[in-house]
Amino acid sequence: MAKQQAVVYGAGEKAVSVKRSLTEADISVSYFVVSEKEGNPTNLDGLPVLSVEEFLRFRKDGMLALTADPADGRSKDPVVYIAVPDSEQTKVASFLRDNGYTEYMKVEPDSFGKMMKRYYEGLRVFPSVKNIPSDEDLEKKAFVASCCNESDESEAAIFHPGPWCRRVQTGAALAKKKFGLGPDGTDTGTVVYDNKGENISFLNKNYGMLTALYWMWKNLPEETEVLGLAQRRKMLDVKKAEITLLLLNQTDVILPYPMISLPHLEDHATGKMLASDWIEVKKALLAVHPDYEAEAERILGNQYIYNNNVFVGRRQVIDDYCEWLFPVLKEAQNAIGMKKPEESYRYLEKAAEILCTIYFMSNQHGWRVSHTTLLAR
Repeated sequence: MAKQQAVVYGAGEKAVSVKRSLTEADISVSYFVVSEKEGNPTNLDGLPVLSVEEFLRFRKDGMLALTADPADGRSKDPVVYIAVPDSEQTKVASFLRDNGYTEYMKVEPDSFGKMMKRYYEGLRVFPSVKNIPSDEDLEKKAFVASCCNESDESEAAIFHPGPWCRRVQTGAALAKKKFGLGPDGTDTGTVVYDNKGENISFLNKNYGMLTALYWMWKNLPEETEVLGLAQRRKMLDVKKAEITLLLLNQTDVILPYPMISLPHLEDHATGKMLASDWIEVKKALLAVHPDYEAEAERILGNQYIYNNNVFVGRRQVIDDYCEWLFPVLKEAQNAIGMKKPEESYRYLEKAAEILCTIYFMSNQHGWRVSHTTLLAR
């Protein structure tokens, strides 16, 4: 039987990840398709990159690889998997539909997470926390910060995995608007502020959600055995069973399935940050942790990245990571300086994605690393 035929719309990390997932599922991918060829490669991950106009012309001229023996009444066109950023997917789908192309699927966050889970399970790498058995029903303290800031249109939590997940307003020291206040302006206790106790809340413009991580590290009581970091719209698929595994010391840290970055991780770094800033971050890493030089170079030359700074782990692991991470960020900040408000961007938050990848993929401490899907809305 002929393979199912597919095309991936997009040329970024998500598109490459979707292509590899489809290939692992024995689906034949012929092309990447982009809205505009300018600024995009001509070939990506071994496949040609077509403009959408070229793709539609190929279809008109009968040059596409067609799906053999389709179900009755269905098109023979290959399925176009729309793997562009979420904000652009509806626009791309409308364009295809307006041009008479109906065989497409928007790769939304949940379906993308399932694709990556299937892909990595097929490769037998980046093991899933879902595959670790646990029959225990154990309730202990955990704290996963679901971060929001003043720019969010709502303070309401989107994900409700359990009572251990708490809303944390980051940059509270700078915020004009405080979440979690009652009609009379009193604190309802529903939101935690990152400017209480020992904190770096005032550095939020550059540190982003890492000010919540710093607050947890420095202020949560010792009996809090599990720490985690999430965003209002992005959270790991971690529920009671996974928290229990951490509490029972059956795994050490849970991370999202990594994204695929081409040609390598270091290129991703310079795409996320000013190149000059990344140079200083890398210098800071090697100045603070010179023993990581060989491992850092190896991992920066690979194609995997733990995006978004989301994770959940045992207290010992997260404390050690913070002790490793924040001195590097401080050293980089001393070299780069604080950005002015008009030019500010969360460069240290972006740097931490790369540093998180280096720390956990080098795994110099031998942590038991498990993975799960990233939920996003």
